[in-house]
Amino acid sequence: MSGIPKVGIDYAGWAVDIFDNDTKIDKLLDSKGWIGFSVYFFLCMKAYGTEGYFYKWCYDDCASTARKMGSGISASTVKETVDYCLQISLFDKRRFVEWGILTSKGIQRRYWNVVRNRRVKKVYLEFWLLGDHECSGLVKVNLKEPVTDAESHLQSANEDVQMGNANKVKYSKVNNNIVAPAKQGKDDKEKMPTDFELKCVDYLIQCVLSDFPNQKVPKSLKEKGKWTVHIKRMMEIDNITPSDIWNTLVWTMKDSFWRTNIRSTKKFREKYATLYLQSKQRRNTSGNKFNTFENQREYDYEALERELLAN
Repeated sequence: MSGIPKVGIDYAGWAVDIFDNDTKIDKLLDSKGWIGFSVYFFLCMKAYGTEGYFYKWCYDDCASTARKMGSGISASTVKETVDYCLQISLFDKRRFVEWGILTSKGIQRRYWNVVRNRRVKKVYLEFWLLGDHECSGLVKVNLKEPVTDAESHLQSANEDVQMGNANKVKYSKVNNNIVAPAKQGKDDKEKMPTDFELKCVDYLIQCVLSDFPNQKVPKSLKEKGKWTVHIKRMMEIDNITPSDIWNTLVWTMKDSFWRTNIRSTKKFREKYATLYLQSKQRRNTSGNKFNTFENQREYDYEALERELLAN
């Protein structure tokens, strides 16, 4: 059995007459120019390279998108371009509002042209825009749908190869019943990640990759589960509310010091108390959620670094 099925794609075919016969592209160029098109093209490439047919993105990512693109592109330019792309349906507005993703029929058609011959062709029903007549053989699953028997066998085989005998399913020789593996921390392994837990993980992954493109981060839903478990424990064991977790995480990823040091949910949980208190203090003293130069100068960076490396 081969490894986990590939999620993203390595290339995407664009029609050579895109600047001749696509009225939406004409509108984008007329309104936002070549800079606007470059923002649209960049976000499409991020979709193809990550999930394949959609890209987890929100307005909080405008600054990081602009910084990664460079060439003097500002966060306001990114926001204005995305707004216009949503307005003329270069990106699907409903999926963006409901799910926080950027996608479109055009993105999905290019994705399908690449993956149509793959052995495993599975997408989320809530995100998919194309009709069945355009993608015969595609499997659509609900975001919260349990894994099918076939997928369960595939995942079990992959897990055995990667994790070794410790995680293998055991069978009773007496009655052939399946014996569940040992539980880990409040049945972490038995619970599917919630939308909130995945939202936190996806946001942290995006921030990490924007600063460290080669950083090893989870890609598949199964791999992300190893990160969502720490968010789950923060709520169920540490009794932290989702709003406090999210607000602190967003503040952490906007802070110049902590952003480069918090690269996993495990480290985020370990440092949560410090991060929460500092974020609360900054919000109280600055009166807004953005760090100013004066606020940043108050850090004792050496002390923070020593604390970080102590664990």
